[in-house]
Amino acid sequence: MGVSRFDEVHEEIHGGSRYLLVSMAERTFGIDVRHIGPIVEQPSVTPVPNIPSFILGVCSIHGAIHSVVDIYPLLSFAPRFDAGDPVPYVAVVAGPEFSCGVVVESVGELLRIPSAAIVDSDETVPYVTGTYHRDGDSVLVLDVPALFQCPEMTQFR
Repeated sequence: MGVSRFDEVHEEIHGGSRYLLVSMAERTFGIDVRHIGPIVEQPSVTPVPNIPSFILGVCSIHGAIHSVVDIYPLLSFAPRFDAGDPVPYVAVVAGPEFSCGVVVESVGELLRIPSAAIVDSDETVPYVTGTYHRDGDSVLVLDVPALFQCPEMTQFR
């Protein structure tokens, strides 16, 4: 997905994109707010039989049914949740062709990050476009379009 002229103008006017900071696997991730929908604390997730283990089930968020996904294994971390486990938060994340609920451990602040401040990541986490460093902390910038194009996610379109 390339950068559109609208994105370039938005960057010039507003000085960067806004990212929602979330915690997963003891790391801070930034998700571009253009990909974020509703966030629900401790939703009721209904397990669904005969699906891959990283899909924890489904839940209703504002009247819409969403698959709930533990993306930890897709990011090369150990799975964090099992079907039937209570989850702290589910954030609806929209990819290019579909959306789903992604489990996150905590939800932090909104942060404007200039594109020039995102540098190559020294971590080998898939689907991360780079890292933003601030006050001794690192924010891994999640590449939502790429994540939603991985084979595990596209099999359920």
